[in-house]
Formats: sequence, structure tokens, C-alpha cells
Amino acid sequence: WSQGRRHTSDIWLLEQLSTPSVQAWVDIPFDRPRLLMPDSLQPNNVIMLIPISDSAQRLLASFNLGELLGNELRLALGPFHVDVSRLQQRLVRLYPSGFMVDDTDAPELVLASRYMGLPGGISLTLQAYPGKHYNWAMLGLMPLSVTLGGLVMSWLLAFSVGLMGASVARAKELAEARHSLADSEQRYRSLFAHHPDAVFAVDGNGCFTEANATCGHVTGIPREEILQHHFANFIEPTDMLRVAQQFQKVLGGEIARFEVSLRHRDGQQRLLDVIGIPITVNGRVDGVYGIAQDVTASRAQQTRLRTLERSVEASVNGVLIADARAPDLPIIYANRAFSVMTGYSLEDVIGRNCRFLQGPESDPDMVERLRHGIQHQHETHVT
Repeated sequence: WSQGRRHTSDIWLLEQLSTPSVQAWVDIPFDRPRLLMPDSLQPNNVIMLIPISDSAQRLLASFNLGELLGNELRLALGPFHVDVSRLQQRLVRLYPSGFMVDDTDAPELVLASRYMGLPGGISLTLQAYPGKHYNWAMLGLMPLSVTLGGLVMSWLLAFSVGLMGASVARAKELAEARHSLADSEQRYRSLFAHHPDAVFAVDGNGCFTEANATCGHVTGIPREEILQHHFANFIEPTDMLRVAQQFQKVLGGEIARFEVSLRHRDGQQRLLDVIGIPITVNGRVDGVYGIAQDVTASRAQQTRLRTLERSVEASVNGVLIADARAPDLPIIYANRAFSVMTGYSLEDVIGRNCRFLQGPESDPDMVERLRHGIQHQHETHVT
């Protein structure tokens, strides 16, 4: 995976990693962060490599050293400005806050120079110049050699310390990002592996790139035989066109929910409720995450209930259903035949106990038999 603020930076890093010299540098076994400037045409661009402890993986990052120095160093330069160069090419010119310097000017007098090395063997040259923003006549009362020698070397030493501090701070920042990334990946893997539903990922071509163990249970096919195969190999042909349309919808950046039928390896048909979520990397959708729940049993139950409801509704016999779990057993359903037989509408009976149907001519023995059957939860027939 890769992540960058600018697409051009990603391309540059990938191009450098494809060169033999950079590959050889990456393969050197070293347990500490290190830097490399691989491109002589772009000397500002630096690659940082950080090994990940307890893992064979490494974190690679590229950044612009000039931008890093300009943004991260916070030194009071006083009467000087400083050029940072490598291989006689200036990377950045630093000057005190609030003053502007023409970067095209070539300073005539170098007050002091200093070399310093960064992790990985990168050598930089620091050169201090008198700043045009400062009144150097104020130094006339002091010996020039003492002034320039003491002040300039002190500032260059402070600058070197600041530069190393910025490098260490950036390495620490990348290390923290590495640990955060590793933690997030472990959380994601745990959710992915232990999710009770089938969770999977497919690439832009529709081939499975990831699948958890539940995918194998749902299909009856080992997870290893699912990976790298197109989803069309697992669903019913009659669903293919509809699923392909939903897949393209998700690749367009939308979330889709749909049902799909597949044939389990044991020959039984399974019905899955699928949610498709776009995988977006660097602002571009390059795959789909899917969460599929096996709804075969629940859909069959719903079908049976709908069939039963239609049968009861069409019956010529009056039917009442009361809730035996609620106090006083309220009526929750009455079919049309009951209304025709008794003259009571649905609104008249819902929520009431069946005893309102009793009258002076009701047989007390039959009523008692009904009450006894309800209390003891067994089938009872009365006339």
C-alpha cells in the first residue's frame, strides 16, 4: 500500500524503488532509520527507511528536505542567513522570520562553513553569510574576528543541533505513525477475521483479494479456493446481470445493498443479503468491500408466515389470535370471516380479552374448559 499528499510524490518514490541501486540500499540489513538521496536531478527529495521491529516489513517515506528544513527549524538566526547545500547545490536558504532574501543573490562573503551528516551517510554543507537586513556597523566597537568567529560558529552549531533535532523529530513522527498503523491493522484484522458474517474484498475486476473464514462456511468452498477467482464463479447465473450492475454502482463510489443467490457446495441454494462498500485509495475507488449475511432461514420463515397469513385471511372460519405473553391475553389479530360472523370490526376487538364475546347463553362448562386449556397450554375443542 502507499499513501501520499501528492500523486507525483507517489510516482517518484515508486520509480526510485524500481532502480537497482535503491533496491540494494533497501535490502541492506540495518535496524535503525536511515536516509538516502537517490536522484541527482532532484537533490531535495529524500527517502527514509524505518525497519519495523518484530517484523520483516519496512516503512518507506519520501519527503522534500528543503521543505522540511524550512518548516521544522525554528532558530533565531540573528544577523545571519544560512545556506544548506549538498554536492554544491543549494537545498534551502534560511533567514530570520520577518525578513525576505532574494534567493537568486550569490552572497559574496562566507563567514563560516560546517559539514554535518544525517543518518544513512548524507552529508550537508552549512554556510553562514552576513544578512543584509542587519546593521553591521553596530559591530564596529568589537574586534571583527571575535564577532564573526564566535557568533557565526555558535549559530552554525545551534543550526546543526536544530537540523539533527528536526531529523530525529521526523523519524519519531514516522515511528509513531508506524505503530499507529500496525495497531489499526491489527484491529482491522481482528474485526475481519472474527466477524460472524462473510466479509470479503474484491478488486476492480471483480476478483476476490480477501475473504474471512465465514465465506468458506457460507459457500462450502475453502477460503484458498475463493481468492483470486471472480465473483461470477459463485453466484447463480440468473443473478449475474443484477449483481454486475450493483458492482459497477459501488465502483462509482456509492454504497449498495442487494440480495444474491448462490449454490452451496452441498447443492443447496443459499440467499445472501450483501452490503457493498467502495474501497477508496488516494481519492480513487479501486475495489469493493463486502459484508454478506446468510438470510436463507429467515427469508424462508418470512415466506411461511406470509403464506400462513394469507391462508388464515382467506379462511371461511372466524379466527382470533391473542397474545398469551401479555397480561389479560389481548387480541392481536382477527380475520375477515370473524368480522362477518360477529359483526365486530377489527378496531372493535384489537386489544380486548375474548371474554367480551361471552353472553347470557354461553355455556359455563365450555367457558371453563377453554380457560383450563389456556392455563395449561394445550389444545381444546368446544362447541
